[in-house]
Amino acid sequence: MNFKIDIQTSEPVFRQIEKFLRNQIQSHPTDVPFRLPSTSELAREWKVSCATIDKAMDVLMSDGLIERHRRRGTFLKPKTDKAVIGILAAHRFTDEPSYFQRAMAKAIEMEITESQQDQWACYVYDGLSGLKNEDDFNRSPGYQRLMRDFRDRPFKGFIQMFRSDDIGLAERTWNLPVARFNPPARGMPTDVILDLGHFTGESVRFIAQKGLKTIAYLRTIRSHADDLDALYDGIQSFGLPDAEICQVFEGLGVQAEREAHEKTLKLISQWEQRKKWPDALLISDDIVTRGVTLALLQHGVKPEGKPFLVAMTNREIVHHYGLPVARYEYCVRNIAAALVDVLKKRLAGENPDGLPVKIRGTMNPGNS
Repeated sequence: MNFKIDIQTSEPVFRQIEKFLRNQIQSHPTDVPFRLPSTSELAREWKVSCATIDKAMDVLMSDGLIERHRRRGTFLKPKTDKAVIGILAAHRFTDEPSYFQRAMAKAIEMEITESQQDQWACYVYDGLSGLKNEDDFNRSPGYQRLMRDFRDRPFKGFIQMFRSDDIGLAERTWNLPVARFNPPARGMPTDVILDLGHFTGESVRFIAQKGLKTIAYLRTIRSHADDLDALYDGIQSFGLPDAEICQVFEGLGVQAEREAHEKTLKLISQWEQRKKWPDALLISDDIVTRGVTLALLQHGVKPEGKPFLVAMTNREIVHHYGLPVARYEYCVRNIAAALVDVLKKRLAGENPDGLPVKIRGTMNPGNS
């Protein structure tokens, strides 16, 4: 293995050393045992500090390329011993409506595979939400599988996807770096969130530009006000009447769809009694939108009739609602990339700036 390096001044020295050693390691046959020179030997050879060498080595170790042993030295890691990133998911992937969490897990795996050149492995553990107590959590299949793997595999960190009220799950980081994606809530740590204010602000703009006035907002978001602040600002900016806010319980999958269906039937009854329907419905969840459109279709709403529908959705997941729905779309791959970036920085001992990262979507009017 070649250890001649030409250190420049264009980027941090430890980064240059890390990249140089990474290229050397990846070109070395992984089935041939190899011990790297000691930190002091490399420091003398490259005329840098031992701390700079150690910083570069820490990055390579977090990526699963090397292993370091006190008094024994630093060794190339066999290719079969990939660093493992655990993906912790709230919903059970076998549940039909768990589209988003399945898409997120796939996107995270793709992002890690591409950025780490297949040096990390991803293991997914689902069904970690909605459990009644600590005993149920500890007995759940997902947690049991995680504990078995944790004993036998070289875990390096976790990416957690769960709801804001799953405090027990949030606290379980197993003393490893973690990147969190979850609905924002006061006092709840999170690293990547959806920009909910941008969703409602852009949706109100889109509705107003179509000449529509009255809005009913079927809201699944809890413990967070950015969406409401932007909604009110947009309504005031365009001179629209106050919106009707209808809080829909943010359940899991079919539960959320069923609750939205029942809630919409009650709203339809109220609108009929008042003889005044809203011009537009704004809905903050794609699964909830299925329950809403089912109730509207049962009432006899025609595709060309009112109300006009705008829903928060995911670009990679397309539901067929039976009615035209304008889609405010988030890109799942953008969320995954942000989570992986946060985790990689923490694995390298860095403190990510600008948290939480807010992911914005774009309006897709579809056939509306």
